Amino acid sequence: MLGQGSLSNWTRKTTANNSCVWANPPGSGVVESADCTSFADVWSAPWPAGPTLFRNLFVEGGQPEFIAMEFNSGDIPSGHQGSIILEVPQFGGAAAATKMWSISRCPGDFNKDLIDGEMGPGCVRRDQFTFVESFRWGGPDFIAASDRCGLEPNTSYYLNLIWTQDQAGTPPAQITQHPMCSEFGLCGTNTGISGLYTP
Repeated sequence: MLGQGSLSNWTRKTTANNSCVWANPPGSGVVESADCTSFADVWSAPWPAGPTLFRNLFVEGGQPEFIAMEFNSGDIPSGHQGSIILEVPQFGGAAAATKMWSISRCPGDFNKDLIDGEMGPGCVRRDQFTFVESFRWGGPDFIAASDRCGLEPNTSYYLNLIWTQDQAGTPPAQITQHPMCSEFGLCGTNTGISGLYTP
């Protein structure tokens, strides 16, 4: 997992001057009060928050950084479908670069082989064609789906995000941060969650 052991060169975004949230509208800069280890704190609402609540998420380019936000799936219906909606960043000069998402049981986990075996084949995804491709998730009916991450009810997970050129399935020890994050100083995205249900 990123940030641990031989992968300790990766730093997890947390809070204060290590926050992952840029204000929206963006004029006032970094939201230092946000706790980026908690989805509910970043979105000011429990998972899945709802499509009207967008957040500007970012990492800095000085060293590899990752976002890992804990959430609980609550009473997700079996056949429920949702997605993470993305828009090109328009804050802080942040670069729009390819991203890799995962939903996992441990923070900063992008080990596709292990996650596939534990949760099903749809829970690690990297952008393929554009910077605004959605990451799809759903209820337990989708655990075997390769194009949607199936979640069990009332289970703690982490929503993980990095910016990288590496493909999903790259061994974690070989994953590197996208060079545009260093070039521009920030990589970012404007992020919302569709598929509201009562957790």
